[in-house]
Amino acid sequence: MAEADATAAGPLNEPAPTHSPSTSTPSSTNAQQPSPAFVAPSDYLRPRERAHGSKSRGPMSPLDHEQLEGLRAIREFLKARTSYDVLPLSYRLIVFDTALLVKKSLNILIQNGIVSAPLWDSKTSTFAGLLTTSDYINVIQYYWQNPDALAQVDQFRLNSLRDIEKAIGVQPIETVSVHPLQSLYTACRRMLESRARRIPLVDVDDETQRAMIVSVLTQYRILKFVAVNVKDTQNLRKPLRDIDCGTYGDLQTATMETPVMDVIHLLVKYSISNVPILDSDGGVVNVFEAVDVISLIKGGVYDDLNLTVGEALLKRSEDFPGIFTCTLNDRLDSIFDTIRKSRVHRFVVIDEDKKLKGLLTLTRIVICQPLVGDDGVFSLEVPKTALGGSIKHDPTFVSFSFEPAFWVEFFGNSSSPNELAFNLLNCIVDHGGQPTIRPGGITMDSMMFNASAGDPVRTTNPRGGVYRTTVGPAYYKSWLNFPEGTKFVSTLNFGNDSLDIARDLAVASVKYASNDSISFFELGNEPTNYPSSRWKNSTEAYVQQWKNWTAQIDAAVNMTLGADAAVEFGSERWWASSATTDQTGLEVLPNALIPAEIDSRNQVADYSIHSYPFSTCDLARAELATIQNILNQTELARYADEDIYPSAKAALDAGNRWIIGEFNSISCSGNPNVSDTFAQALWVVQSELIYAVRNASAVYLHQGAALVFQSSQQVNSAGQNGSPGYSTYDMFYPQDSEKRGPARVLPSFSSQLFMAEAFAIPETRVRQLETPSGIDKDYFSAYAFYVNDKLNKLAITNSKPYYANSTSNFTVTLDISKYSHSKNGTRAWLKRLSAPYVNEGNANKTTWAGQSYSQGHATGDLLVEAIGRDGLVHVRGSEAVLVFLEKRDAKMDVC
Repeated sequence: MAEADATAAGPLNEPAPTHSPSTSTPSSTNAQQPSPAFVAPSDYLRPRERAHGSKSRGPMSPLDHEQLEGLRAIREFLKARTSYDVLPLSYRLIVFDTALLVKKSLNILIQNGIVSAPLWDSKTSTFAGLLTTSDYINVIQYYWQNPDALAQVDQFRLNSLRDIEKAIGVQPIETVSVHPLQSLYTACRRMLESRARRIPLVDVDDETQRAMIVSVLTQYRILKFVAVNVKDTQNLRKPLRDIDCGTYGDLQTATMETPVMDVIHLLVKYSISNVPILDSDGGVVNVFEAVDVISLIKGGVYDDLNLTVGEALLKRSEDFPGIFTCTLNDRLDSIFDTIRKSRVHRFVVIDEDKKLKGLLTLTRIVICQPLVGDDGVFSLEVPKTALGGSIKHDPTFVSFSFEPAFWVEFFGNSSSPNELAFNLLNCIVDHGGQPTIRPGGITMDSMMFNASAGDPVRTTNPRGGVYRTTVGPAYYKSWLNFPEGTKFVSTLNFGNDSLDIARDLAVASVKYASNDSISFFELGNEPTNYPSSRWKNSTEAYVQQWKNWTAQIDAAVNMTLGADAAVEFGSERWWASSATTDQTGLEVLPNALIPAEIDSRNQVADYSIHSYPFSTCDLARAELATIQNILNQTELARYADEDIYPSAKAALDAGNRWIIGEFNSISCSGNPNVSDTFAQALWVVQSELIYAVRNASAVYLHQGAALVFQSSQQVNSAGQNGSPGYSTYDMFYPQDSEKRGPARVLPSFSSQLFMAEAFAIPETRVRQLETPSGIDKDYFSAYAFYVNDKLNKLAITNSKPYYANSTSNFTVTLDISKYSHSKNGTRAWLKRLSAPYVNEGNANKTTWAGQSYSQGHATGDLLVEAIGRDGLVHVRGSEAVLVFLEKRDAKMDVC
């Protein structure tokens, strides 16, 4: 239904009010100017003693306690009542098809006396958003900016509005909705998060599973419902001046002589719905509302837009209810009483001389009182400095590992690169990342170099088991396709127990790759999976062979490089360990290798540890690899502290770096419907930040395909005839395949942009923040980022799984006002990592700052949200946000 229908009937439990408000008329120097009726909240109240004074800064007074109890009662009422409860017994519902002409839709709104209507896409049978007066105003702004297009106005359809909004750089049509049986509290939260003033109620047909638009819920109807049914509103007796409720700065105003188009520019530029009209002395004489524009363009005639404000307001209907005013001494009990007795959308805050002081809109009433209180908003405590924080991180912190047997599938070759892969990598770089690439994994231990070979070739069995990967010079030359400055780990075969094979790979890498592209060498992958007979579970035997081989490989590499280049490369060029935390007879993690003096020749640059907290290598572990489990922050941190960090700490204590040299959520190629959903994106953010604050110097997220030799019981498999069965934890499927379908980006890719921007500034330090009391610690994490010992960013993750059938959206509201605003006017901005639901599998519906990346290029408009003066940050369940305290850092939008 449209707004007028929703509010025309009386609220539940009380008939529609018949009381006529008392009015007063301000003086006017021009008889031709309209003189609106003014209604003050105090006109409705019994005689009372007016509250006064300033905010209490001492212990809570009886008035404070009374106010608090009133707020609690309202919040509990909103949580207990559903959106359906607010609907009248009968109403009309007007829904527009998106193919409808804009001009025709306007006429229907005017004929029915309504100002908004839901949109329906008949092609997809889906809810398409809510049409409001703002959309028509955007059309006017567009034609003002593009006068040559005015002749086409009659041909524009509603599905063209998105193009118009994009052209003038404004917010798109509101698409937020709520289920009728969800709480009013949820409806209010969603309106606040989307800055919507009304929200459609959308149900789902049990048989067809198609959406059904039920009604439209407005802030006015919700507040009126509260005013009628919650007697505790009479406890809200603190004056407005003491509760900081409303907008009192940066107000946009006009005069009766201001051209209407100038006011329209203000409405569009500042995303506001009204502009107070002042006289020459600064007194309030009227308010120009967005709905006033509609009456000026009815019938598709735009000539009236050339009128002045005063002339335009004369065209208002005779039943215009007047302007509602209040003062800073008025209280919320009187505000609610006014809402109960009269249809009102805002109050103009004036002083005793009718001079403008501020505006109190229904949105501000929703924000500052009924939904916010001591148990509704959580304060995030952020240390001022990085003292006690992590080591300094740089943009290479977030890096990648790719299974080398599938190199051509992922990256193509030097002459025919995979466009999708490089679109994605370039996008990460554009957002501030600088990932190092490790062509590593199990198949590096069956890799060999052949100088006469071409592109990498796999030797497999019919089931896809990889026996060997043969590479030639073209493999290393293909590294030139990567973004400028990309570094590589030269990975060497230790599994075949042939020094010649390993040495040939190392020499070929420095010979055929660009001179400075190799940062490290790595000898072998997860030696704990080698036959136990090789070293007979002796750490010392492993160390002896490792040192023997690396010394000989260094000599061959240095000879190939030449003396000067070898010195520049340095001796600390090796990764050591490269092991998982699985318990085997061979101990080769850092806490075993360091006492065995693996670094006696100063060769080790990094100690590499592999991390897979979950697995589908067998059915028993596969049952644990669920969305609920992989997003449990407490368990992820416990795994890091108990399984990973003891060995990592040994490296740090020895003065060495440690890294997560290979990791992902679920070993043996992930778990379908878990790691290929948006849950994986949240897991990536959580896990990489867990390791950042534990002083890992880099993390290498693994990408690959099912390896049938890895486990005979694993859930995943290769495709028919041994074709690749790409891992469901990959951030993209690089090629069309029988097993996974078309090449495409997966939802987790957007998390890479989140992390790239988080670590875009070199020498960034990170601190984990305490979870505020009252928030579920299992599904919440917050981190502070510091540059030059100054707070620079905040990362907040609410990993509570949110599904389509969830009874709550689990939104957490945090107060960061102490850090986002200061005396010198500092503000804050945020970007949001989001999807409709946690199990979303479509990358087109997964967004980073409002944009999706289905082919590696941004689709949609960049949405950098400005945090309001209240400093509140709302994070829905299954969302993460990155808060920027420097606006320039939030403007990366180039891929």
